[in-house]
Amino acid sequence: FWIPIIGKFVLSHLWFLWNLALYSFLLIPLFHLAQKNPDGRLVHSFNRSFSWLNGWGVLAVLPLILTIVEIVFKPWMPGFLGSGYEWFWFLCFFTFGYLCMMAKEGYYRLLEERFRAIVGMTVLFTLAFLWLRLQQHADSLPYIEGGWIEQGVFPHNAMTLLGCFIHAFHAWSWCLLVFALGARYLNHPSKHLAYLNQGVYPFYIVHMPFTFAFLLLSKSIGLSGITSILFTWVLVMLACWVSFEILKRSRVSRFLFGIKSI
Repeated sequence: FWIPIIGKFVLSHLWFLWNLALYSFLLIPLFHLAQKNPDGRLVHSFNRSFSWLNGWGVLAVLPLILTIVEIVFKPWMPGFLGSGYEWFWFLCFFTFGYLCMMAKEGYYRLLEERFRAIVGMTVLFTLAFLWLRLQQHADSLPYIEGGWIEQGVFPHNAMTLLGCFIHAFHAWSWCLLVFALGARYLNHPSKHLAYLNQGVYPFYIVHMPFTFAFLLLSKSIGLSGITSILFTWVLVMLACWVSFEILKRSRVSRFLFGIKSI
């Protein structure tokens, strides 16, 4: 994107930071309303919505919204790194995440009471998504990426509509499953979890330069394919861990790398 005077600004693999900034700006009215009235009608009504249809309302309605977003934008806007239809799609995910945290009690109750349903949905839609991938290859149409009007489908056929449905429910099911597993197995006091939690930011910050460096090293010593990937992965993990252990020992580096005290 362009910044006045400075010119073009490329975020590369940090593209999502710009999206998050825009989403946060757009949703300021919602944030303000929820924080100003934590016991107000908005928070209370959304908390109650998690029990709608015995929990199935949220499991179905929110991914249906994602499906509608795909149906509306995907034929014309291929998704890539948060652009195209994905910009609107991820805005929905961002909003849903905030609403879930706003209705904390109802949200965690849903994850616990509908855990088996979430697992079942994830398995079902993962299999459907794999089939969709194969069908995309067979038909040579970008059911997942979007932009199929360039291949003569305008704006939809039965397969593109089904693809939007499968893609949206597959993504939402996995989101719920990850958080349900976290709420069930990681939501308790633990010195090991506290230690790992400290390493989130430093690992994320330093992993990319290490990745490039060790990929270059693997190429220079003649490695390729899966061997190169495994070699790089092991070295990146070790380098990140050593960096974390060094960084957490200084007050200045702890502050700069977001390492919280246990």
